[in-house]
Amino acid sequence: MPKHSVDIDVTRNNMCTLLHMLLKWFTWFMVLFMSTSSLAADIQWTYQEVKNSGKFCPERDSCSSEWWTQGAEHLSWKSRNCFCDKDCSLYGDCCIDAETFDHNEQKENFGSFSCVPVRQHGLVYMRTKCSSDWPAGQIRTGCEDQPSSSRSDPVGTLPVTSGITGITYSNYYCAVCNQDSIGGQLWKLTLDCPSLQEFNKTNNFIRENIEYNEGKSQWGVELITNGNPVFHACYVALYVPHNLTPRPRPCLDPRPHHS
Repeated sequence: MPKHSVDIDVTRNNMCTLLHMLLKWFTWFMVLFMSTSSLAADIQWTYQEVKNSGKFCPERDSCSSEWWTQGAEHLSWKSRNCFCDKDCSLYGDCCIDAETFDHNEQKENFGSFSCVPVRQHGLVYMRTKCSSDWPAGQIRTGCEDQPSSSRSDPVGTLPVTSGITGITYSNYYCAVCNQDSIGGQLWKLTLDCPSLQEFNKTNNFIRENIEYNEGKSQWGVELITNGNPVFHACYVALYVPHNLTPRPRPCLDPRPHHS
């Protein structure tokens, strides 16, 4: 009997693994269907709908206490297709049987965040656009046209996480034009200038001399070597402050991006 039980468990795990990608797309399909179907308001969305599809795996897509044991600080798409925490309604990634699931909120919030790659943290949700009622001008441009604004203001392009809503914005301008900049915490950046290591230049020297090279589309430091100017490229890397609360929320790629 014990061996038979193990075989059943292994078979079930293998089946869940095989259904992994299909179930992810089915989860997003359900949300997309809710956003486009005129019948959505008349349907009582329950986990039974998922079961009826024949494509379900409660270990990954149910909020039953038997399966949902993660805290909000340990969310991972590697083990889940959707989430059950209190913020899932905000991000549009609730499981259908989550306590906070509401199909209108899912319809409204699904796709309202971009999925942005962050070094050492993978993909995280960020708002990268201004609210629709924010007027055109310097703030909107700074939020939505980051490639050009980063040339003149690298600090202004650091992500910022709101201390009130917990939402992360791609930069301070985006927090401002979403009226959520109060109490925001800027992320940190590091500069890596590999070819400068042999010159034993200090961090202060790099910070004081770094500049944007338009021709190379690259930040770096120019040094005179043997009478000739030599450009040394520097790479900017973001990292999340250790004391940042809440932590950035992971997202699933691909996610719809604003255009």
